Amino acid sequence: MAGFFFSNRYMSLIGETNSIRYKTNGFLMWAVTAIVLVMPLFLGANRPGVWALTAALLFATASLYFLRLALAGVTPRKSVSAFPLIWGLFLALTVYIAIQFLPVARLLPGALLWWPADVPASATISVSPGDTLFALLRWLSYGLLFYMAVQIAANRTRAATFLSVMYVVVVLHAAYGAIMLLQFNDTILFSEKWSYEGSATGAFVNRNSFATFLAFGCVLGVSLILEELFTPIERRPQSTGFRYGSNRNLILNLTGLAIIASVLVMTNSRMGNFVALAGVLVVSLMAIAKSDTVRGRYSALAAVVLASFGLLLALYGGGLLERVGAVGTDADTRLSLYKQAIEMIAARPLTGFGGSSFEYAYPLFHQLPVSTDFLWDKAHNSYLTLWVEYGLLFGSIPMLILAIIAWRLVRAFAAAPFVEAPMLAGSGVIIVGALHSLVDFSLEIQGVTMLFVVIVGAGFAYAVQSERRATRD
Repeated sequence: MAGFFFSNRYMSLIGETNSIRYKTNGFLMWAVTAIVLVMPLFLGANRPGVWALTAALLFATASLYFLRLALAGVTPRKSVSAFPLIWGLFLALTVYIAIQFLPVARLLPGALLWWPADVPASATISVSPGDTLFALLRWLSYGLLFYMAVQIAANRTRAATFLSVMYVVVVLHAAYGAIMLLQFNDTILFSEKWSYEGSATGAFVNRNSFATFLAFGCVLGVSLILEELFTPIERRPQSTGFRYGSNRNLILNLTGLAIIASVLVMTNSRMGNFVALAGVLVVSLMAIAKSDTVRGRYSALAAVVLASFGLLLALYGGGLLERVGAVGTDADTRLSLYKQAIEMIAARPLTGFGGSSFEYAYPLFHQLPVSTDFLWDKAHNSYLTLWVEYGLLFGSIPMLILAIIAWRLVRAFAAAPFVEAPMLAGSGVIIVGALHSLVDFSLEIQGVTMLFVVIVGAGFAYAVQSERRATRD
């Protein structure tokens, strides 16, 4: 009798613990959604004040989250120790960034810190320690955001809802971009633009950044649609109505995709449109390979999507097609810029010039044929930027982390019995980000990076849970 009582009491405590954790993670999901939705409205969240505000909101949210769990004696769904390699690498990067803005330069061999002979040497590794401090703040924000996404998506049903809500966020930003361009005389935040007139930029200053944001949305939307088409309805998580259903959700997702794709064309971003198509192609091939048969309705849908994209190009793509003709000229300039960025890396291959310091270090190397009439504050290649700012060793850590996550996503997707959107979306978004980073700096814009982090984090958590379910089965 006593054993029965204690057994029931134990099960009751487990149920209460799970309920508290579930509700707390639900709060976390909506808090993260609000931050990802609102912060890009401040010029793509690419200003020091917004970086500080975003960090404050994220850390305040995390404090409330951990306080609620601690008061209830409940542990998070996923601890940092569950992914030691990823978090260990991230910790190493953030510690090094902190070292960069400390006065330690005189403690290092002079050969490590190249500096012009006629310029007074800096006391720090970073040539702009204040900006490096902000870089550390952004990296810590991304790490915390990834952790939050992992907690949210560790529950299969909530992961479904979360990604559907993120899709709505992108649709809303796309609609806002179209309204600013077509109904409010091509303005930004209801004010006159100072660049990229005639192109949809939404709340972002740069059309390529907005295009990357929308490309992530295209991949996410197609992933949701592919799951609707290939996964039996009884195998899908029953979310709060965003995905559970059939034809209704398919129509809603297609409508959202049409909005995002049309505004993407209006950005006139060549690479943005290319990487969106590349990401969509990759996730489509992954889904087809997973399916036993290629359904006729998918073939019909593909034809409709392609025809719609062609129509959008015909109606709105004049500026985009004109810019495609100028690829050769722009490529020559970029290649010259890349060559000079490589010279910067060679000057400080181990230490780098400091986080967010490219625009301050580049003038030491800037020369023709790269135009001197323009302020080059970005390398227009995020890989080169990482190596310039953090050196070859620490600058490669973000790429290594993403490679590990991508491998886990693909492995889990291959082992899963059905097509599941979170793993598809995570894989496709990494493809989009990796390709666009070859020729531009979209992932150096906080508003874009936050969306990237939450989709990848959610996909990663879902993949880990999928592997564990397969092991139990």
